[in-house]
Amino acid sequence: MANAGQNRITTLLLWASGIVVIVLVVLGVRSLTREQVAVKVVPVTYQTLASTVATNGKVEPVDEFQVHAPFAGDVKQIFVQVGQKVSQGTLLVKMDDVDAQSRLATARAALENSLLMERDIEGGGSPEDITRFKSELSTATLDRHRKSDTAKCERSYEQPIQLRRPSQCAGARGRCAGRCGIRRE
Repeated sequence: MANAGQNRITTLLLWASGIVVIVLVVLGVRSLTREQVAVKVVPVTYQTLASTVATNGKVEPVDEFQVHAPFAGDVKQIFVQVGQKVSQGTLLVKMDDVDAQSRLATARAALENSLLMERDIEGGGSPEDITRFKSELSTATLDRHRKSDTAKCERSYEQPIQLRRPSQCAGARGRCAGRCGIRRE
């Protein structure tokens, strides 16, 4: 049995050494038939690595933003370049602002006029306004008195008149109408 155990070990050793020899032969043949690879060697330095990947596709912004001028006009100067990153509040272009300046001047003149009118109203009005208002007040007061007198006269005209003769009645009506400015037929 000692012989049988040794035979078994010898057989395993032969198989193992055969496998090792076959692997060494395959690696040797492969290394002899393989191409030589050129290796580039450079000294180690600190630098930024650029990694690029060429691919096809479409770039879309996460938040699309359309830039519009608040008014139509000509661009006088551009302060940024294409592809330049900008932050909020950065001046991008300068527009021709002649129209805006004229509208601003018009608005300022209207504001000044409104302020002057406000001061006139708070101070009792301009002399022309005061004269006009007094005239309108006088006219309105006269109209009111005239209408009041007319109403009194009409009431007295409509009250029964105790006269002795019909001719006296007609005369009374005429006098009342004349005082009130009423024409009665």
